[in-house]
Amino acid sequence: MDVTKHYKKYTIKLYILELEPENYHIFARGKWKGHPVNIIIDTGASHTCFDIDFFKSIDPEAFTSVNTGTNVGIGTAEFETSIALMQDFKIGRFNIHDFQTVLLSLKHINQAYIMADVPIIQCILGSDFFVAYNAIIDFSEQKLTLYS
Repeated sequence: MDVTKHYKKYTIKLYILELEPENYHIFARGKWKGHPVNIIIDTGASHTCFDIDFFKSIDPEAFTSVNTGTNVGIGTAEFETSIALMQDFKIGRFNIHDFQTVLLSLKHINQAYIMADVPIIQCILGSDFFVAYNAIIDFSEQKLTLYS
């Protein structure tokens, strides 16, 4: 099925930053419950993740559950995570409701970003998100297209 004909299209501005020669990271901006969110676009990440400290500072009463699956990646062998259902998350004009996200510490990533003089992040958009919303990433136009 051609999603471009059957779903509403949303276009989000991307920011491509060169952290060092030929080392690029792709960012977007969003909001969660009215708070700004810096987002990394990571097609290699299996799951969308939010920084657990940021998440709990905004919504300390949110229901979370322990993730019982194996977590591997982001520079460590294994680590603990929680699961939460995202509500009131926006990227551009695109509103996300009832999207499951993994909560984990992004401190080690943010420490590297601080050293590189890059804004810290609160979210990593992973392949689960891109598949769910039929994402198209256009590097030359620096835009992310989503269909809902």
